[in-house]
Amino acid sequence: MQMRLFATSRLLFGVISRGRFLECYRNTSGGELSSQSSMPLGSSSRLMDNTQTLHSTVEPVCNKSSVSSELTTRATSQMSALRESKPTIASLPWHVNLIEKILSNKTLPFTTKQKRITGVVQKLETHHLEWLEEVAMDSNLPFHCYALLRALTKALPFFRDPRRGRREGCSYTSEEDSKWSAASPYFSESLNDSLCVCLRTAIPKHSTTAELTTLLRGAVELELADLSSLKHISYKLTSRDRWMGSSASDAVEVLWLLSLAVRRCKLPPPPVNHLLCRLPSSKLTPREGLQVFSALIRLNDRAGNEVFEILSRRAVEDVGAYTTQDAIFALQAVALLDNSHIAFAGATIERCAELAPRMSAKNIGDIAKSLALLHSGRKYNVVAEGCAKELQRTLAAVATRAEELLGLFSLRDARHVLKCLTVHKVRHTILFSRLTPFVSDD
Repeated sequence: MQMRLFATSRLLFGVISRGRFLECYRNTSGGELSSQSSMPLGSSSRLMDNTQTLHSTVEPVCNKSSVSSELTTRATSQMSALRESKPTIASLPWHVNLIEKILSNKTLPFTTKQKRITGVVQKLETHHLEWLEEVAMDSNLPFHCYALLRALTKALPFFRDPRRGRREGCSYTSEEDSKWSAASPYFSESLNDSLCVCLRTAIPKHSTTAELTTLLRGAVELELADLSSLKHISYKLTSRDRWMGSSASDAVEVLWLLSLAVRRCKLPPPPVNHLLCRLPSSKLTPREGLQVFSALIRLNDRAGNEVFEILSRRAVEDVGAYTTQDAIFALQAVALLDNSHIAFAGATIERCAELAPRMSAKNIGDIAKSLALLHSGRKYNVVAEGCAKELQRTLAAVATRAEELLGLFSLRDARHVLKCLTVHKVRHTILFSRLTPFVSDD
């Protein structure tokens, strides 16, 4: 990966300025009248006089024609020079503006925008080296790179991800982690390396919190695993002075993006103490609270346990408004993080029981995976003892819904359901008789 990035950097920014001179070769040849004659000797003087008279008559006409031809040639050359010197927009900024124009058009349907964005990305795949070479010696190159990353990040919902559905679950699997190739799934390796170089180029000229957050969001969502750039951004965004007087929502967003960089781009977990210190004294929305819980799971930082206890106590009143996906994330936080407030854990488990009759097979599998971690045999598990009644009601609701969804479970979800019923010692003959052969055959 580093060798590819080095080669791409050398190609883009080691370009020697090639002067492109437009030469116009318009050769004009003036008429030269030869006065030599092959007349025989002894010709009459009268004929010579007539010849001289003819020369004196024709020569001024030829001179006027030559001057007119020269003036016409000069005028044409000047017009060509003016036409060639007219400023033109380089291909890269022009296509970036095109992406912005497509996205800002609110009258276009989704499919039309998707086709047009796909066409621009295909052109970018083919010509990105040429377009970057055009602006390689431009002093505005960092700003062009920043605009490109920002435009592609905005256009991400219109991309076709070959791994669609990978992030619909709560977490990645170890099999997916082992297959990680450090390349973006949206672009070819060549364009991926060029975008990583663009990320590295844009950082020195963009040092504000908003600009660094935009670059971090682009790297995370486009999955540009340039670790040196990500480390530099994370170092800047986690400094002590960065968050003096900043809003809590900005801190939550940066914490969320850093956790995604750890998961998707294999960034080593950065120290986030200065970010976490802003959260306990701030009023967070239910969505921001869930983002903090998910970020703490990914970062796996012990310093976040106390923050989770405080935020979970405040979030008890928000549990009643959780959607299915919100309840899944909250239950995962209760199962994986320590120091969860008992009232929040009980309300979350109860909310899962209420939503279970409307859950899909995948949702049931995700709920069962988290419930399996809340069994009484697990050490230091105060939730299993403090929320025993809520657990029993939720297990019954999950088993009932799982019976209704038989035949729709994937292998992964079937394993989670069986494990959950086994560790909690729930006897359900129909589920075990139908799901056990399905798992065993694999």
